[in-house]
Amino acid sequence: MRRIAELLGRSPNTISAEINRNRVGGGYDPRKAHHKAYARRKYAKYQGKKIVHHPALKKEVDWRLMDDQSPQAVARRISHREKHLPSISKNAIYRYIASVYGRRIETHRLLKRRRRWRKRGSKKSLSERTFIDKRPAYINTRNRIGDVEADFILSGKSGRGILLTVADRKSRTSFVEQILRVTIEHVHRAFLRIKQRFPEMKTMTTDNDLLFE
Repeated sequence: MRRIAELLGRSPNTISAEINRNRVGGGYDPRKAHHKAYARRKYAKYQGKKIVHHPALKKEVDWRLMDDQSPQAVARRISHREKHLPSISKNAIYRYIASVYGRRIETHRLLKRRRRWRKRGSKKSLSERTFIDKRPAYINTRNRIGDVEADFILSGKSGRGILLTVADRKSRTSFVEQILRVTIEHVHRAFLRIKQRFPEMKTMTTDNDLLFE
């Protein structure tokens, strides 16, 4: 298997998976393996029809997947919040993505993963920051309204998006904004929405997350 993988420019695991998946009667026949792969792909294109045959459901699923929400999150939100749409399972959404109807979404998700891996390990420093030990003493006394602390609540491994939480140090009043598209710009917009609801906000203490830049 390693020699075949070397000649084909593939991983040995890929060769092993191909043989195990498409073997017939304990042996691997390339013609039969090709037919099995063809039949599996042909069948897969019918798997997404529950979504495809319902235009409103397809539009909602496509929008949420292109917004980088997970199939689990999409299925949960549609079932619990979109009462005018038929409920859908996460497995049906995965089949839809793998079918011929989900090519655009599949490509988008693949490119997203590649960009995320390329960005890993490239950290930049935050400029013009003031460390917490340099924070003015009057903030530590909690004597006035408007000195807040901000942080993020992250979703589970299969989820997408974050929650921005802002809490006033004196009154303990908290504000929460959901951020589905995780970018610095969308975090800034969330802060502006909180500022409109809490115009008394004067100072803010955060951690070193790049989204707070």
